[in-house]
Parts: sequence; structure tokens; C-alpha cells
Amino acid sequence: MSESKLNKLHPMAIGLLATKVTEQPVSHFVYSAYGMVSRRPDALTNKWIADINTWCDQILAGMELGDQPDFKIGDKILRKNLTVVKRRAKKWGGFPALISEDDQGWRYWMVWPSAFDYQVGDKVNIEGVVRDIKDGMVFLTRPSNVTKAKKSASKKS
Repeated sequence: MSESKLNKLHPMAIGLLATKVTEQPVSHFVYSAYGMVSRRPDALTNKWIADINTWCDQILAGMELGDQPDFKIGDKILRKNLTVVKRRAKKWGGFPALISEDDQGWRYWMVWPSAFDYQVGDKVNIEGVVRDIKDGMVFLTRPSNVTKAKKSASKKS
């Protein structure tokens, strides 16, 4: 039974989990998923398998990105014309988070009170301080000047 469940996992799942569980800080998801896969694979549900496979796809997509952006932790940056790919409320309360993506696939995450003013697919300009860069995502703090990107006006003859 557990072998058939393990066969449903992404081929890189066990290796990625084993690597990520040694990094600090370890996310709760990685710690729990690694425990399930390594110690109790018979308890894996279809939802666990789907979540682990989605996580693997995201990690691998982050590894395929081009060169890391040319800024460092602590730099204040302005990124223009990013596409909003996800909005979510923090589970523990507080402000909602906004995740946007540039044209090279790098994602930018920030907590911002007005995140729900923007819809998935909107183009935005974001200014913030780089807190961390990890797995294809740039984590921003102290966001400011978050605005919708202006659409270029089409010329009419």
C-alpha cells in the first residue's frame, strides 16, 4: 500500500525534502511532509501527495530561473510591470500577502494592507526592502509606492 502511494510522488520529492529539511529555518510543511514520506508513507493521503508534488514543481521551477537579480538583502528596490499571480490572507491574522512575478519568472512576496485591491493578472509597480532571496522568490518588507502599472496608450491614426 505505501509503495503505491510513494510511486505517486514526484520523482524528486524525497530528495528535495531530504535536502530542504536540513536548511534553516525549516518550514512546517517541509518538516511534516518529510516525516510523512520517510516514516509513515502509508498515511499519505491524495491531498498530501498533490501538495508535495505541487511544492516540488515550484522548487524545480525556481531552480530553472536565470541569474539571480542583481540586488542584495537590505537593498531598497523598485520593480516595475510585475504581474500579480497570487493574493492570500495570512492564516494567523494580520495583513494579506501579494505575490507578483516578473517576465523572467522571479516572484516577489510582500505583506501589504491593500493587497486585495489588486486582482490576479494585474500589472503592478512595487518598491520595498529585500528581506530574503530564496527558491526563486524575493521577499520584500516595508513596501511602499505599490501602484498599478500604467498601460501604454495605443496610437490611433
